[in-house]
Amino acid sequence: MQKIFENWKRFLSEEESFEYDFYKDKIELDEEGNVALYHISCTDNISTMDPEVSREMAKGYTKREYKSWPRARCFYFTRMGQKDPSVGRISGMIYETKIPYDKLYPIYKDPYKLSYPDMKKEFLEITGKDEYDPDTLNVFERVAFLAEELHGKTGFIYPHSRKNEDDIIVAMWKKMPVKKKEIDFYSKEKK
Repeated sequence: MQKIFENWKRFLSEEESFEYDFYKDKIELDEEGNVALYHISCTDNISTMDPEVSREMAKGYTKREYKSWPRARCFYFTRMGQKDPSVGRISGMIYETKIPYDKLYPIYKDPYKLSYPDMKKEFLEITGKDEYDPDTLNVFERVAFLAEELHGKTGFIYPHSRKNEDDIIVAMWKKMPVKKKEIDFYSKEKK
């Protein structure tokens, strides 16, 4: 318990002095600091994006993603017209949700150094897990757990591909309310 309070104090001091904005110039934020997230699905009338359901219905590329990290999560585009780098345009209904930008952790930048060896020790202390537990060995899982537990993050934000670093994607592991949008998602494609 003392360790959690120490971490909380450290978190507060870091949060006051540190704000990352790695992707703010590549996404659209509203006046409240929320980013709009878009999910395309063949399922009609979704009101909540449930990561567990998404994992069960995963196809192709997404199934491969789960081999490297089995945590249930939903993937979202961060701008209208964004294509998947491996399949291009995705067909289906468009669903939108919004989330405060500061709830997303830039996994590839790792500003809090959650993937570092010292944080592995912290993960073991907090969870009581064994050093050889699959969750301990999987760096994505460790970072997600610590980002949520220590910093209140609910998803990762990162470039969708190395070829086009302007295409930013979000992976969320929390259920999110969504609204169906009656729009042509690709009418605003980048030329």
